[in-house]
Amino acid sequence: WNITSSKEFSHPDSVEDICWSPTESQVFATACVDGKVRIWDTRYPGRPRLSFQAHWADVNVLAWNSLKQSSHLMATGDDDGNIKIWDLRNLSTSMPMATISYHKAAITSLDWHPTEEAILVVSSADHKITVWDFTLEEEVSTNPKAREAKEYPTPLYFLHQGLHEVKEVLFDTSSPGLIIATGESGFHLFHPINL
Repeated sequence: WNITSSKEFSHPDSVEDICWSPTESQVFATACVDGKVRIWDTRYPGRPRLSFQAHWADVNVLAWNSLKQSSHLMATGDDDGNIKIWDLRNLSTSMPMATISYHKAAITSLDWHPTEEAILVVSSADHKITVWDFTLEEEVSTNPKAREAKEYPTPLYFLHQGLHEVKEVLFDTSSPGLIIATGESGFHLFHPINL
């Protein structure tokens, strides 16, 4: 290793997470406590190539969709339990494709499914692991009581509550659908049906 050739990338605040682009070997993204996501290119050190306000709270985690046809999708999670899905091709509006405000504490980890472009697994400090399928559409009900009683948002596909202080969650790339999660009491392996 030649550490004398390292390049400097300055950030105004603490960097909480980092993720390499799945398609561009010189490009990576950072999540910062100032609520911004920055996209960097190692060929141009010093300044990010792109920066956007992803959240108003600390951005704890980010994940780039690793499928080639969906590599423009990025998921972010913040201290307030919010998850956002971004289309990096269309940031001019500064609006996410989707916003999920289901978790009641900080998002601690997230990971895209290795073969299904619209499925995301998320862990939170609220001791919940959720799997989201963004292809699911909300059913329209004419019954006002049914609309008020809705406890779970439509894209929620699976909920796991058996692990305390969840720190990280990942899909297994060699066995799609198998999920591993780490926490205070150890780790859990589970395979939600049909994933």
